[in-house]
Order: sequence, then structure tokens, then C-alpha cells
Amino acid sequence: MSGLTPREIQVLGLIGYGFTIPQIADRLFRSPKTIESHRQALGRKLGIRNRVELARLAIREGLAPLEPDQADDEAADVPWAGVLTRYPSALRAMQRIVLSCWPAVDTAFCVGLVQRVTESLEIGGSAVWSWDPGPGELRQIAGLYRGRDLAPTRLDADSAAWRESLKHGGWSGVGPAAVDGLGRIAETNTSVQAALGVRLDNPADGAAVGGLLVFGDRPEPIGPEIEAVLRALSPRVAAEVLRIRGA
Repeated sequence: MSGLTPREIQVLGLIGYGFTIPQIADRLFRSPKTIESHRQALGRKLGIRNRVELARLAIREGLAPLEPDQADDEAADVPWAGVLTRYPSALRAMQRIVLSCWPAVDTAFCVGLVQRVTESLEIGGSAVWSWDPGPGELRQIAGLYRGRDLAPTRLDADSAAWRESLKHGGWSGVGPAAVDGLGRIAETNTSVQAALGVRLDNPADGAAVGGLLVFGDRPEPIGPEIEAVLRALSPRVAAEVLRIRGA
């Protein structure tokens, strides 16, 4: 995977979502011949000739948050509809996020992601965290709140929110205390009224590798449609956190 270009990674991710060559060409504003050339380059570099196997690899690498049988459906116009079908607004947000962020990798992906997540979900802010079990420490990779970047922060794992995430795969709450110190957001932004996050897991063993968090400005729980988007995004975000850590 390290030898792929950003465009090849983008094409591989869209193959993982089940898009056909003409559909990918339409979404990337390129000719089908160009996309087919990228697909052939992927086959040479990865030693995979079959489109379905490319899709399965994309899913395993976190480039497409789908189950393998969904990737087999060439006719799926919106391949992640199975995850978000009940939430049309969330589905549209997912489309905008994917098509704008997927070319990037590593930290650039995370920085772009928090921007697009915040804009597309019309939420106050968002952040990506990496979890290092050695020192028991959380490190913020990228964060945004009300249009301003959050300063990089390292925290221990004593926060109630993170303990809850380690147990149950996510957390949510209303009020500044909901984030319980994550990013020190409550200390500097009293307008934060709610938070919701999902744990990022290593696809190889299920171990926690980080978290994806959003902040709200209203004193009410953040809706399930936003959680659905975060969970759909989480495999790809986890893959980039692992890439940043050099795993």
C-alpha cells in the first residue's frame, strides 16, 4: 500500500465501495480509460487482477467501510446506503466527505477529514485521536472547533469518556463535561454543549487505536444520523491513524 499514489488510493477506495469504472470516472471527472489505467496499475503493484479482490483489500485496509458482500454488488449506486439508508441527510454528508477527503493520506487525511466532517454534518467541531496503550496516552492528530484548529494535545486515559469508549466502542453526552477534558475543549470553549465519539479499532485484532469525536453547540444529544456517519468513516480513519503511527 505504501507504494500507491494518492489517486490510486482514491480509486482503490471507490472500488471498495462497489463503484464501477464508469461510475468512478464520473465522480472523479476523468475518462473511463484513465480510471482503467489506474485499476491496472493497482493490479500490478498489489498483485491482484480481480476487481472483487481489489474491493476486499480496500475494505480490509479501511478504505471503504463496507462488508465484502456489499462490495460485490456492481449495481450499487450508493454503496454505503446499507449503513445510512435511514438517514438521507447523513448519506449526502457521507458522499461529500468521501469524495473530498479520500485522495489524502496520513495526517493530511485527518486534517481534511475534521474540516469536511464539521462542515458536512453542520456540527461545531470534530477531532481525531490516536491511542498509545504503552504510556496510556491519547494524542490529538487533528481537531477543529468553530473554524479554528485545536492545538495539538497529549492526555492520559483517565477521562470518563475514553474509558467508556474502550468498553463500549463510543461515548456521548450533553454539556461541556461530556468531553471530559478531551482536547481541553471545555476549558477554552464554553459554548460546547454536547459531544459524541466512536472508538477506532485495528481491523487486524480489534484493539483500540484512537477515537473520532464531534462537538455540538446545542444542549441536546447529537443525533444517531451523525453517529452513523462516524461509524461508517471509522475504518478508514483507523487505517490512517495506524499509518501515522507506522504500524
